[in-house]
Formats: sequence, C-alpha cells, structure tokens
Amino acid sequence: MGEITESIALEIDERHARHPGRPDLELLEHLLVAVQRERVAAVGYDTARLGERLARSPLPERARRTIARAVGQIWLDENMHARYLLGMLLRQPDLATRLGAERQSAEGGVGGWMTAVQQHATWGDAPAERLAAALVDAGGRLSGRIPEAVRSSLTYAPLRAWCDFSIDAEDSAVISFERMLALAAEVLAMPSAELALPVGFTQELARMRRDELAHSRLFGVIGGMLGEDDGFVPGCDADALDAALEAIERELSLPAAGHRAVASSHPVGGGGVVVVARGEGDAEKLATFDRALDESGFDEAIARRVAASGRRTEEALVVIKVDLMLAWHRRDPSSHVDPELVERMVERLRSRGYRDIVVCDAQNVYARFFGNRDIASVGRYVGLSGEGYRLVDLADEQEPHAFARAMGVYSVGRSWRDADARVSFATLKTHPSAVAQLCLRNAGTVIPQTGEYFFSDRLTDFTHLVTAVLHDLPPHFGVIDGYSWAADGLLGVMADPTPRHPGIVIAGEDVLAVDHVALQLMGERDPYRAPDLRAALECFGDAMARAELRGDLTPIEGWSAADAGLLSAPLAALAEPVYARFGGRGAVFVPDLDPEAFPPIGETTALRAARRFMRALLGIGGR
Repeated sequence: MGEITESIALEIDERHARHPGRPDLELLEHLLVAVQRERVAAVGYDTARLGERLARSPLPERARRTIARAVGQIWLDENMHARYLLGMLLRQPDLATRLGAERQSAEGGVGGWMTAVQQHATWGDAPAERLAAALVDAGGRLSGRIPEAVRSSLTYAPLRAWCDFSIDAEDSAVISFERMLALAAEVLAMPSAELALPVGFTQELARMRRDELAHSRLFGVIGGMLGEDDGFVPGCDADALDAALEAIERELSLPAAGHRAVASSHPVGGGGVVVVARGEGDAEKLATFDRALDESGFDEAIARRVAASGRRTEEALVVIKVDLMLAWHRRDPSSHVDPELVERMVERLRSRGYRDIVVCDAQNVYARFFGNRDIASVGRYVGLSGEGYRLVDLADEQEPHAFARAMGVYSVGRSWRDADARVSFATLKTHPSAVAQLCLRNAGTVIPQTGEYFFSDRLTDFTHLVTAVLHDLPPHFGVIDGYSWAADGLLGVMADPTPRHPGIVIAGEDVLAVDHVALQLMGERDPYRAPDLRAALECFGDAMARAELRGDLTPIEGWSAADAGLLSAPLAALAEPVYARFGGRGAVFVPDLDPEAFPPIGETTALRAARRFMRALLGIGGR
C-alpha cells in the first residue's frame, strides 16, 4: 500500500469516527473529497501535456501512441467521474453542500493543472507555467491543502515514477469508493437522510471503483516497462506493451488502448471516403446531393449494414436521425435540415427496396416552454410530409439501455437502438461552446435534450453522452447539409439572421471524419479543439489517418466561427457557464419561436422582457 493510499485509509477511519450512526453525513464528506480528487485527475491526465512529454522520450512512435491512448481513456473516465459527482452534489437542497462542492471542484481543477505542470514540464520548456505552478504549490503547502503524502511526488521525475504516483492515487480512490458503496447501502435504508441519492447511484459508484482498479493496472503495465530515461527497459518493446495492455483490456472488458479504442469493424474512427460535393443555386441542389451520396458509397454502406444484420432489404429498419427540433421559425431555415433533401434520401432508399424507414429526432428544452414541440408538429411546420417513411419522436419511445461509456444515462430511443442501419443527417452550423453542431452532436440527441445534460447539476456532460451513443449505437453514415442555408457566428446553433449559402453537401461512412472535414471547411485549423471531436479521437482513434478525401476542401468564404472577433471570443467562452447557471434552466435563452405554431407556455411579462433583452443583446432579433 502506497503513502497516498495509507493516508486515505486513515482518513476513512477518522471520518467514520466523526459521524457515528450517521452514514449520510459520512458519505457526504467522502463525496466532497471525491469531487476534488476526481477533478485533479481529470485535469492532470490531460493527454496534451503528456503528449509533449512523450515526444521528448526515446520511445518509438508506436509506443507513444499506445501510452497516449491508454491515458486518454483514463482521462475520459476521470472526467465522467468528476462531472457525475459534482452534479450529484449540486442537486442537494443544502446551499452549503452545493457551495462546498463548487469549491472542491475548483480547487481540484487548479490542483490538477499544477500537478501536471510540475510532473511533466521542465523549467526550460515552460518557465512561466512552472513559476505559476510553483507558486500554487507553495500556497497549497503553506495552507495545508496539499496532503503530506502527495508533496514529494510534485516534481519532474521519470515517467515510471509518475506511473507509481498514479497507481497510488488510483488505489486510494478504489478504497474510497469501496467505503462509499457500503455507506450508500446504509443511507438508502435510512427513513430520513440529509443526502438525496440519484437513481442508479450505487451502480455508478461500483463503476467508478471498477474504473479506478483498471486505471491502476494500466499504469502498472506502463510504468513496469519504462526505465530512468523514459525509454523501454531491456526486454520490453512496443509489442510487449500492446500485448500486456490488451490482456488487461480483455479481462476487464475495457476499450482497447491501441491505435483505435474500439473493434476495427466499428464505423466511427475508421475513416473511409469523405466527399465534399459543391453546387450553385437551387437548380443544382438535388443533383449535388445525389452526387455526394453516389461518390461516398451511401448505397453500399447501407447495404453492408443490412446484410450484416441478417435481414432482407424489405424487412430492414433504416433510421435517419435528422437535425430538426431546433427549428423555430420559417424565416430561418438554417436552424434545421432541408426537408427536400431528407425526402430525397428516403426516395433513394425506397428505390433500393427498403420499406421500413424512420426519420427521427427527440424533443429538446424548447418543449418545456412552447407548445406543439413534438416531432410531428415541428416536422409538418418545416415541410416533412411523412410519405414513404415514419416520423418518430424518440422522446416517446425511450427504453432502458446500459451504456458502456456514460454515467447517469439509462435510456435511448427504441428506433435508433433497433435500427439495422443508422444515418446521422446534420446541418452545417456553429456552436458557442462546442465549436460546431454536426453529425456527432446530432447523433447524441437521440437522447432527449430537455435539460438533464446542460445545466450545472447535470450528471454527465453532453460530450460524454455523444461518445456513449457513438460507442454503443453508432451511425453507419453521416451527411451534413450545408447547401442552401448554413448558420455561422456566435449562436449559429440557435438562430442566424444572416445565414450563409455555401452550396456544399458533405457525406461519408465515418461521422468522425465527416465532422472533421466540415470543420476544415468552416475554417478551423485544428478541428480537434471541438470537444466532441477531441473525445471521439481519444475513444475511436484518428479517423483522418484512414480517410480518403474527395472534392474541393477550400474553406467557405466569409465564414464566421462562433468565437471569431474581439466580442465573440469572450461571449463564446462564457456561453456554457452563463446558460447553465443563469439562463432560467433554458427559459431565457430561446429564439423568437413562431407564436402561431409554437405558443409560449407560462410566459410572464418579466420572462418576455428577459427574452427580448437576450435576443437584442446577442443580435438574433425577435418581436
């Protein structure tokens, strides 16, 4: 048992002695500490800084990628843990508990950054960061906020020493979660407790314990093969590293830590052909769309998936998830997918013999504040006829599903789950905090977005939700409609008073590669700064290394990113925290929905005024 684990074991005993007969208070104290610990790990394991460290090592490139992928999986897990624990505590009625959780999370973020800098950056490489981290370190030691057992490890040392430190930290988390599991059972048996536990809480504690065990073993494999110079010790090489990690992954049913974190047959991350088809004006729209599907192998991709299901063509269920439910007014068609192109795809599928075709989306937060926000009503409003296909609201058919890569999410739409072939049909639009909302985000919204995954007390981030859907129930093809209307600027995802007309359709079998290409066309020099793509890269591998790009990749002229400009950049940075904490849980930040089609529900004079002020401030107009 390492020093950190020993100190945590003592703290567990002390905590138990402080709260005799009150498992709820003891558990609360554990949770507050866990929020900070998991946040430290979530920030400290960021693979960007580790990648710089690995690049200086004598390891072969293959081994560097393998280690980065393994730690990337750990980083994803720790982020999920930190978000779940913080969200659970922010749901508590006691203000002191909520404020304490916020403080612990903030301290953990600073501590994680300081730890990563101290352990992976040298004074020669990053003198300013090292100085700032040293000041934070000194303050933490003087105030007693840095545990004695941790202090000796906050220094630049060989990677194997960092692995030993990480093993000790992960082992300490294991015994902490074990104690929390025992306490949770006691709290659930209490007739009246001061701690409200969400549905599935013990299941998630068990998951976190299992994750920490796996992380410890992965660090053990990596550290055991490295020497003082950060290279392999004699007798070890990239083959041995891959084999050892794969053995653990098979035993624990973990995502693979090799070049791709999923099976080679998984459609996300596989690359393949991505086509950018261009046209001019309405006269060329359908021909451009057809060309994009032809050249990207749409028919063949759907046929392969159906054949793999074992069903005959006429019996197969083909589901098209469209970006529809953000539609708000006919004067802004950029808010939703072009219905003419959707029905063109349906016609194409029917001409190939498919008969069970579903076009679907799920209700979002607008349904809480406006009437007629079911998919049938919104579909009719934008011009979807329903001829030759079923228009399905996934919110009406949620069924249990145990996601392998998500916490706090327990259901999914039946049609998407049961489909033999799935298509993510998105629109080209910017997003203030996610950079863009494209095929990946569109797939994530098969889970109804009525507020559970946006606000400060959420149990999971939307990016983790996207990754979970992609992992378990991935789209088999992606299409982005950027032809007639495309929304750019700060709030393209919500509304755009002056949308672009790029004349572009992007299509391909791998939605990760499709989104990457779309972001290039939107002028992004580093598409992986989009959080959805970054998380997908860690989970599914570098799709672009296996992609074949066809068509003109010249960026769209005049396109404005969400955070472009002196004013937009800070507004984009503030968008998520302001919306999550001060937007009335979505009530204030809504566009001016057509009042005849979507009448407001419970709109007071004060709320109406707040909405008008917000629209004027953000430049999206309104009544």
